[in-house]
Amino acid sequence: MNNFFPALNDTIVQPIIDLAKQRATVAGQQYPDGITFGETKILPTAPEETALQAAISALPQDVAKDLSALMYLGRDGVEDQTVAEAVQWQRDDAAEREDKYVKESLYSKVPLGDYLEKGLQIIQSA
Repeated sequence: MNNFFPALNDTIVQPIIDLAKQRATVAGQQYPDGITFGETKILPTAPEETALQAAISALPQDVAKDLSALMYLGRDGVEDQTVAEAVQWQRDDAAEREDKYVKESLYSKVPLGDYLEKGLQIIQSA
C-alpha cells in the first residue's frame, strides 16, 4: 500500500471496502421493519453482513489493527497534524486496543467502506 501501513495492500483492503459498501447499501432495505417478537424488534442478518464479518474475522490481528487505524484516519482526518503524525497516532491507538474489540470496531461501522476510502486518499496524498 505504502510505508504508512506496510501490512495492508489492495488485495486485503479493496475486498473489505467492497463488502462494506454492499452491506451499507443493503442494510435496512432487505428488512426495513425488522421482525417483531413481543417488544423486541429483530433485524435478520443480511448475507452481506455475514460476508463482511467473515472477511474481517479471517484477518490476522496485526492486519486488523492497521485496518482499524486506517478506518479511524479516514473518519477523523489529520486535523492539525501531518499525515505521518496522524497515522502514527491512529496506529498507536489501535495497538493499545484489546484484541477482541479491534475487529468488532471494524464491522460495527456501517460507513466502513467510506472511512477506508478516505483513509486511503489521505495516505496517498502524502
